[in-house]
This record gives sequence, C-alpha cells and structure tokens, in this order.
Amino acid sequence: MSEDISYLIALYCKLFVTCSPPITVALYIGMTQGYTAEERWETAKRGLKVAAGILLATLVCGSWILEMVGVAIDGFRIAGGLILCRIAWTMLWSNVEVAEDTDVRTSSKHEDISVVPLAFPTIVGAGTISSTLICKADATNGKELFCVWLAAGLIMLTFCLFFYLICFFSRWFNQAFVSIFSKLSGLLLLAMAVQLIVCGVMGFFPK
Repeated sequence: MSEDISYLIALYCKLFVTCSPPITVALYIGMTQGYTAEERWETAKRGLKVAAGILLATLVCGSWILEMVGVAIDGFRIAGGLILCRIAWTMLWSNVEVAEDTDVRTSSKHEDISVVPLAFPTIVGAGTISSTLICKADATNGKELFCVWLAAGLIMLTFCLFFYLICFFSRWFNQAFVSIFSKLSGLLLLAMAVQLIVCGVMGFFPK
C-alpha cells in the first residue's frame, strides 16, 4: 500500500511541477485586470471545466491518437522533453509579476478568456498533455493506471483551490513567493525534461 501511495505522490509532484498552479494563478490575475472577485471566479470555473475536459480527453484518447498517427511513445518523450525544457527555461529566467488586487473595481463586460488562453494553454498546455501521456504510458498495471487518473483529478482540485484563493485573496500571494516558487519549479522541471529526452533517445536504441 505504501508503494502505491509513493507512486501516486510521485505522479502528483510531476504534474504539479509541470502545471505549476501558483504561477498559473499569478498569470491569471494579470489576465483579469479590472475584474471583480466574482467575475474572476466565474471565469476561472469555466476555464477549469474546459481544462478538465481536455485532460480527460488526453487520458482517454491520447494514446490512441498517437497510435493512429504512427508516433512512437519514445518520440513523444523526446518532443515532450523539449517542450518542458522551453517551459522550464522561461520559468527560470523570466519575471512573473503578481498584479494588484482589483476586487473593488466596477464590474463591466469583459472578453471571455475562459477557453483560450485560460483553459488552454495556461492551465492545460503542451507540457501538461505530454507529461500526462507519458505517465499513462509508463503505468505497468491497473493500480498504477488508476494512480495516473487519480493524480490528474488531484491536480485539477489543486487548481480549483488555488484559483479560489487567488480570486478572493490575491493580496496574500506576494511577489517574493511567486518568484522563488517559479525558480524552484523551473529547475525541477528542467531536470525532468532532460531525463525524458535521455529516456526517449535510449528507447530508440534498445540493448
């Protein structure tokens, strides 16, 4: 049982580092300048529903789509690793700023950003899709496959919690926290990306 829990925690950590909910919600505040707290939350809920649908479709149909187009999982590992490298490099060297709280501003009609760019590619992007497909492909039995599904569900619940906090308590997320978390997450993500690329290359040259 402890091995299953450890495996689940490892999967969750991989998805958490790839998705980086704190950075995502910090960017969301920048996207929603002039929104009231209620407008932010309603937009976030719509975006989370679409993102959950994309993640579900990835888990259900992702492997089948790869087989249909003739892409080997090792090739997808390399491509996913390169994508994660780019994301990690951005996280390491870019400055993410938390916008000031705008809850007191007057509500007005805003452009709907819940699908694009919020759901895709901000919440669920190429890196998240790649990591999810690779985690599913690496599952060797029913328990591990269940853990992949459970980890995906937990990461969406994590996003829901972070979005709720950032919508109503955005002043709690100070710049120092976001900056430090961005650098640490970027470093971990870069290490994961290098490992994926190496594993993908080795997969094409079996012993």
